[in-house]
Amino acid sequence: MSTGTAGGTSWSSLAEAGHGVVTPFALTLGQRTVRVRRILRHLPGKRLVADAEMTGKRVLLKLFFHRRHWQQEVDGYRRAAQAGMKTPPLLESFEQESGGVCTYYFLEAASRLDERWRAESAEAVLQPLLKALEAFYSARLLQSDLHLGNFLFEGDALYVLDPASMVTFTGAEARLDNLALLLAQFPLADTARVAAAITAAFSEVSEEALRLRAREQQQKRRKDFLKKIYRDCSAVSAWQKALPYGQHLRIRCARAYADASLRAWLENPATQSANTGFLKRGNSTTVSRCVLGGRSVVVKQYRYKDVWRWLRRCWRRSRASNSWYFSHLLQDAGITIPEPLALVERRWGPLVLESWFVSKYVEATSLLDAWHSREPEAWERAAVENLFACLRELSVSHGDMKATNLLVSGREIYLIDFDGMREYRDRASATRALGKDRQRFLRNWPSG
Repeated sequence: MSTGTAGGTSWSSLAEAGHGVVTPFALTLGQRTVRVRRILRHLPGKRLVADAEMTGKRVLLKLFFHRRHWQQEVDGYRRAAQAGMKTPPLLESFEQESGGVCTYYFLEAASRLDERWRAESAEAVLQPLLKALEAFYSARLLQSDLHLGNFLFEGDALYVLDPASMVTFTGAEARLDNLALLLAQFPLADTARVAAAITAAFSEVSEEALRLRAREQQQKRRKDFLKKIYRDCSAVSAWQKALPYGQHLRIRCARAYADASLRAWLENPATQSANTGFLKRGNSTTVSRCVLGGRSVVVKQYRYKDVWRWLRRCWRRSRASNSWYFSHLLQDAGITIPEPLALVERRWGPLVLESWFVSKYVEATSLLDAWHSREPEAWERAAVENLFACLRELSVSHGDMKATNLLVSGREIYLIDFDGMREYRDRASATRALGKDRQRFLRNWPSG
């Protein structure tokens, strides 16, 4: 949805706009004109963060549509500065209509902490982070919305973002909860070494208590996150398209990829493009590879073999929806998978008649072919062990853990095919199901 007018975009139209704001656009703020290049984060009606140009300079622009939120940002920046924390310099701060504006120096060469974590050694990332937290706690401050995206590296310097979430605290319990929230942000496979680093830096913290609270934080975060992937939010674009005979398409698409080409295909998925290559043709599932919007994707189409199978399954989550759900759960836990792009369901009322799941295509070799042609490498063995350990921690089973559902690409092993995955409420059931996954995996090499 565009918010543009003949003279640019108005403050009131931005305050009322949803997620579909079209960039670039010009915005008048008092006597200043700002050109917004791209939106980095948007909470409709609350806050918009953008990469922008003002008076010929590139800036990080933060628009707050309520005065209270703007004041929290200004106060938090002041507290962080008093604590000696390194933050992007605040260039300007002023009230604007019912809210306020902050502009910061734009760190063009910076990278997010979670990106550094994947690319560099744990020591190079953890030590600056833990030192920053020590400085926070010494000043009786903490970030109430602590997450890895709130920290940027520029060279070896660590910068702290989101001063609006800075609050004062009293007591060791609040600090323990904050450290547990930090631990909950890291991939499951890295939990042990991050927990060890935290308890080494904060010797008074019990590792057992830390990991217990982190597990609670992870479960709460994951529950909230997995609700969001089915509705319109900053990460997902959600809409419906009416069809004849009372049917409709229910569409969910990763917002970062929801361009015109992909949206057009998602609204007519039954018509495959001319450059489709079929990877599998079954009675109930068709897997194809095609190019959408200049990117190579894999499309899984699910149908029902007969009316009896449809009647048994029509009230349950569709297999495409199961793939959408578990791909996000696994990705959130740090398990390597092809990136999920979209979910489409053809529905009649609440009943699903047909469904599609779209993910990025990964150029890779199946683990079955790789290990039949050569000895497994040490890192591959470790990756498979970590995968099973993470599934056990999540209390989920794959349901079809054959080696062709594991792909080797570079130094990554991707897990695929999530439509048969299940989640368990009790550890005993999860352990039994994972035992079957392990047996299915080992049957690929009957000679041992």
